[in-house]
Amino acid sequence: MRSRAYCENIDLLYRLKSFDAALECAQNALGLFPDQEGIALRAARSHIQAGDTDRGIALISRTFKLGMVDADSHRIVIDICRILNKTDPDSALHVMNAAGPNISENLSAFKLLGEAHAKKKAFKEAAANFMIYFRKTKDEKEKKKCGIVLMELESKHKVLEIDDIHEIDNYQATINHPAIGRTFRIAAITNVYNEIDNLSVWIDHYSRQVGSQHCIVLDHGSDDGSSDDLRGAKSIFLPRSGVFNERHRMALITNLANSLLGYYDAVIYSDCDEMLVADPSKFENLSDYAARLNRPVAHAIGLNVRHDISKEAPLTSDRKILDQRTLAHFVSPMCKPLLIKAPVSWGGGFHSCDKPPRFDDLYLFHLRHADRDRALARLNTTRKIVFARDGGGRHHRREEDDLIKNVYEKVKDMKVKEDFDFTKEIELHTAGVELAFSGRYAVFKGTNIRHLNRIPEHMRVF
Repeated sequence: MRSRAYCENIDLLYRLKSFDAALECAQNALGLFPDQEGIALRAARSHIQAGDTDRGIALISRTFKLGMVDADSHRIVIDICRILNKTDPDSALHVMNAAGPNISENLSAFKLLGEAHAKKKAFKEAAANFMIYFRKTKDEKEKKKCGIVLMELESKHKVLEIDDIHEIDNYQATINHPAIGRTFRIAAITNVYNEIDNLSVWIDHYSRQVGSQHCIVLDHGSDDGSSDDLRGAKSIFLPRSGVFNERHRMALITNLANSLLGYYDAVIYSDCDEMLVADPSKFENLSDYAARLNRPVAHAIGLNVRHDISKEAPLTSDRKILDQRTLAHFVSPMCKPLLIKAPVSWGGGFHSCDKPPRFDDLYLFHLRHADRDRALARLNTTRKIVFARDGGGRHHRREEDDLIKNVYEKVKDMKVKEDFDFTKEIELHTAGVELAFSGRYAVFKGTNIRHLNRIPEHMRVF
């Protein structure tokens, strides 16, 4: 009974994070009860928590050799391995393996094994243990987190079997599916300043996709009349100061988009010259695509719509843009994570986020360079903007001659592929994406694609 009282007292001090007092109590108890496994393991935990790993491991080894570990003591073993996992995953693996099969009765062991193997870059073993945890846990929050971890491992290291992927995808599809009998709701947001050419295109496109009443325009002080008639879209006016701060924009839009998920099933953010399109041969619209999406964020295949000035006339408003411009150029920076079903942490320009990239049937058509005359007019507007950071917005301040020479005059010499398959491009792009110190997956090495692709007729929806 006295040994049990010591154990309870040590555990209480440990939970209160009075680690020094827990260590002193454990040492005193160990002197009185040297052969009591619960006290020996608690003393080991306290030594390891205090940074004396060698002494802690020695106590654990002695306990295991004497066969003194029962099922109840495995909770302490789990605590020990959780501490070791932070700094010494090899020792954590050694302890869990030495503890014997009874430890598998504690589900946390599989999660800890997965974490330890991942830190050792043994990704296949990590995925195997996370998969067991995913299948056995009844905690829905833990199951969701584990599913995300598994898909991140698959995205980066290709370690799952097809059946495993389907199991995770089916689970995510179930928990993400809107309630039966309720319309799936999706909002679309953009941020504008004097977008005389692009805003009307954006409103027309996204109104067809999600409904005009769900389109939100953040108007950053436009004074050219472009935002006077939004045709059913909602507007939030933002006063304009003398300096443009990209960080303020990112914080506002990220917080707004994440907050809107309390009212919508999915949210899109896109710049005014960015049109998201879900393959019309597979989906009715973006709402249909988002309703069937079984992951928290969708990355789009990024395409710059190009203008061949040697053959194509300036854009007119009486025909679809993609009927007048049929050439697209795959570019890594435009492979953006713009459609979200769970809160996200976006990086600058919405080019990166805290979820790994996965691609399917979502495309982003970027119209900045779709027309030379419009691009030059837009450049004349953006060149006057004063950026808070000297390096910010360089592409908004480039010289006209540079734009014409390096964007428009090169198009006529680029090879055109008549297919619309970007499998190889996505492989190259994904290989250049890494997890940055910011906690976001960013492009560290962009692809250099030297050809154009013809946009098929069924994709020309705007």
